[in-house]
Amino acid sequence: MRGLIGFGGGGKGGGDQGSSAVEAPDSLRSISYAKVLDFVCEGPVVGLVNGAQSVYLNETPLQNADGSSNFAGFQYEFRAGTQDQSYIPGFPEVQNELAIATELKSATPWTRGITNLQLSAVRVRLSVPGLQQTDSSNGNVNGYRIEYAVDVATDGGAFVNVVSSAFDGKTTTKYARSHRINLPRAVSSGWQIRVRRLTPNANSARITDTTMVESITEVIDAKLRYPMSAIMGLVVDSSQFNAVPTRAYDMKWRIIRVPSNYDPDTRSYAGIWDGTFKPAWTDNPAWIFYDLVLNKRYGAGGRISESQIDKWQLYKIARYCDEMVPNGKGGSEPRYTCNVYIQKQEQAYRVLQDLASIFWGVCYWGGGQLVATADMPTDPVYTYTGANVIDGKFSYVGSSRRTRYTTALVSWNDPSDFYRAKNEYVEDPDGIARYGYRQVELTAFGCTSQGQAQRYGRRALAASRLLTETVTFQVGLEGAIAAPGQIIRVADAKKMGRRNGGRIRAVNGNRITLDKTPTVAAGDALTVTLPHGTSETRTVLEVDGEDVIVAEAYSELPQAQSIWTVDNTDLMVPLYKVLSVTEKDGLTFEITALQHEPGLYAYVDYATTVPERPTSVVPMRFQPPVTGLALSVYDTVESGTRSTTMVIAWNAAVRATQYQVEWRRDNGEWNTLPRTGSLSIEVPGIYTGTYLARVRAFNSIEVGSAFTESAATPLTGNVGPPPDVPWFSISGDVLSWGGVADAELAGYRLRYHFGSNRSWGDANDLVDGLLSSSPYKLLTFPQGALTLLIKAENRAGEVSNSPAYIVTQLGDALVANVVEEFDFHADGYPGTVTDAHIVDGNLRADGTLQFWRNDLADFWPLDESQMYYSDNYKRMVYESPVITPTTASAGLQLTLDVDFQGGVRTIEYRSGGSEPFFQADSMPFFGADEDLFYRMLSGYSPWPGALAAQPIQYQFRFTVDIGTEQGVIGECKAMIDVPDLDESFDDLVVGVAGLRLPITKDYLVIKNVSLTLQDDGGTAVTAKYLDKSATLGPLVKCYNRDGAAVTGKLDARIQGY
Repeated sequence: MRGLIGFGGGGKGGGDQGSSAVEAPDSLRSISYAKVLDFVCEGPVVGLVNGAQSVYLNETPLQNADGSSNFAGFQYEFRAGTQDQSYIPGFPEVQNELAIATELKSATPWTRGITNLQLSAVRVRLSVPGLQQTDSSNGNVNGYRIEYAVDVATDGGAFVNVVSSAFDGKTTTKYARSHRINLPRAVSSGWQIRVRRLTPNANSARITDTTMVESITEVIDAKLRYPMSAIMGLVVDSSQFNAVPTRAYDMKWRIIRVPSNYDPDTRSYAGIWDGTFKPAWTDNPAWIFYDLVLNKRYGAGGRISESQIDKWQLYKIARYCDEMVPNGKGGSEPRYTCNVYIQKQEQAYRVLQDLASIFWGVCYWGGGQLVATADMPTDPVYTYTGANVIDGKFSYVGSSRRTRYTTALVSWNDPSDFYRAKNEYVEDPDGIARYGYRQVELTAFGCTSQGQAQRYGRRALAASRLLTETVTFQVGLEGAIAAPGQIIRVADAKKMGRRNGGRIRAVNGNRITLDKTPTVAAGDALTVTLPHGTSETRTVLEVDGEDVIVAEAYSELPQAQSIWTVDNTDLMVPLYKVLSVTEKDGLTFEITALQHEPGLYAYVDYATTVPERPTSVVPMRFQPPVTGLALSVYDTVESGTRSTTMVIAWNAAVRATQYQVEWRRDNGEWNTLPRTGSLSIEVPGIYTGTYLARVRAFNSIEVGSAFTESAATPLTGNVGPPPDVPWFSISGDVLSWGGVADAELAGYRLRYHFGSNRSWGDANDLVDGLLSSSPYKLLTFPQGALTLLIKAENRAGEVSNSPAYIVTQLGDALVANVVEEFDFHADGYPGTVTDAHIVDGNLRADGTLQFWRNDLADFWPLDESQMYYSDNYKRMVYESPVITPTTASAGLQLTLDVDFQGGVRTIEYRSGGSEPFFQADSMPFFGADEDLFYRMLSGYSPWPGALAAQPIQYQFRFTVDIGTEQGVIGECKAMIDVPDLDESFDDLVVGVAGLRLPITKDYLVIKNVSLTLQDDGGTAVTAKYLDKSATLGPLVKCYNRDGAAVTGKLDARIQGY
């Protein structure tokens, strides 16, 4: 809860008599305190990290590290949220302040009804903006007295006077005071509070006597402890703030249950855990997950008991989270931590999945328990072959190339900047080399570490490149043992190219008889399924026909008809991670699993290379093409509208797992569809024309066939582009237009030009994609005089014949690196101003007619501003002074940042030659100072939005035409902008002493340096830059695991201007 409590006193003011006017000093003073009680967290918590240094007001700490204070007159008290905590003295009431801000006049009392019968009191706050009177005989300025009264009526009864007081004295600034009114007991309708001004309003220019009812505060007296709630009480002198300050607290938050053998500070585990817990603070996401599941106040503990969550699995996950990994800055940090402030209610499943995403896991309900899984190294638990899968059928689907991301912007919260969201740039060099730049934006939930954000992005990018295939198959009860998150083997003979799995015929100790003579040799690995359902692997010692002898007996003797697989040196069984197990009809289950690469973990944590696993011996350097490609159509009617769909179908190609489909109409451009694993694909909403399709097959290692092309096929569909947009208008930053009636309408495309160009073909897109309907509020837009254009577009990509258009002025200047600025607004609009004046810091158009013609007329204001009719405003023109950029050079841009309001608005510019009239002091009329006299400026031209900056003279003219809306020019500046420069370096060899990057461009500043260490067989594990010299080039070095500088090889990229 928050409250602003004011305290003040009164006094009399007067003046002496004399020949000259005398003003008495102010005698009224207000002292107000901001009094705030914050509920900061569910308790119990540890508390402030470092006392008053951890309390921030408007992002400034109460106390500095040296013990000095940044604020005067502050007090704070904290309660950690225990069950038996004491209340905070000085906060004995619950209060709710309601703003009123109404003038109190003697003729009209102010009345307010109060219906909350639980209230103990109300606090009425009154104020005077100023209080004084001027003696008309001698000009002396003295104080004044305003009497007032406060009355209360209870349950509809008569009003009873409870306060009679007065503002008595002199003040030239705002003075406020509060009255607490204890309320008598009410049983039905409550109370009426009435405030009366007893002194009549003077209504005289000589007397300042306005009285305001500022607010009324509802008060419930109580000594509230707020058990199980961490609270902070603050009292500060409000004269140091314009409003109630924002608060921030650096704390260790919730104390939760952690294993009894766990030390959260050192992240160490002592001995074997006995399954019991102790209270402690931790940022380990596994135990935060456990707390949210079982807590009955804010978690799911009301529905899930302790016996219904697998704490032993969480123990494994927690230890994996606590393992130390490189932080990218030469040190180490825990692999995963969680620092999250949950402020609103969400669905339990969604919150728990967000928490599990920190360790790249999932949670699900299975076997009567809530199970959490993490993506961490583990052995395969089960094996599937054609022998234990229904019909021996495996279905594979590959991911679209559009999901093969190669760069990522990972959002994380920076604790050094008050936990504001920051973006960490991550790139996958191998992915960029193969797919180019494909960026994705990610959010690392609960992440407050830059290193963890880097690993998060590296893992996401590597997964999109390496984990590209899912498999789906159906099993009976025997195969339903696998659970989501577990690793399985899938020995599909068709995909692998030979049979590497089957069933066991007989077992005799270490001798395993297989159902078919395998391709196996001594040293290979034989994996079998044991009676309890899990898999186990042993090394092959000898092969005797169908008998395989292993070097070491299995922990449990395999049984006949169990499943076996073998990993050879040239062929290993593919691994997959189970995504889902779905029950089907007839006691069957469908398993969907994602490709798994064990080398991914070391790559994410230590940037090592992911080794390739040979999972197929199929000769795939040639992929046969598809056959039987044909086109057909069918019609559908929805809501009375007919739509035609084209069907492209073909026969399966040998070894193909995906197909790429393209089509075109009437010899137009080819349209590429997303890859599919099916043997047909549909294109809805086609138009009449002659269609051609082509299909290309891809196998599991991305080898593609030649395109198979269909015959040109005439198809009948919808006809013609949509009609033109009938009208188009703008109001402020909101665009509106007339709708188009077209059954196949996809939306409206919005484009723009600088100036008055109405050409559609070379216009720029103002909005990505299509707009569905009018109106549309502009979010971002270019700078300058613009022509906005709009066309309707159908689902075939056809647009209206002619655009509707608007010529207007919009936008904020789009600049990257401002190196020189001419701020006309800040300088008071130098130059020539016509029919406008500066009011409140902005240039405003004059009106066409004034209320009062001269200073002698009644009600003429005391200041110099004028008063106008608001019907029409003059045409205002502002012509800037002539400017000459001093930093203009090749590649620099001149841009404008102008805040324009009014009717028809135009921006124009003109420029002069770069050669001065006079070249030397000996020439006539050469100036005595260093200024040059330039050739005459050219005529004015429309502003194009931006210009290449040159060392010549420029002048600008801003015009708002006559109209009923007053023209206003606010921000108005010209800027010289330097575009970004960047360059890359590959295969740089760095010695022990380091290497300066061999820059080839002229930089003023180097902003970013990105380094990618290559695996050249050396000992280097990380690389970093030591400076960003724009003249010599950044200095970079490579380091080993001990932090010592070593030789290495790296790629680098720099950005600057």
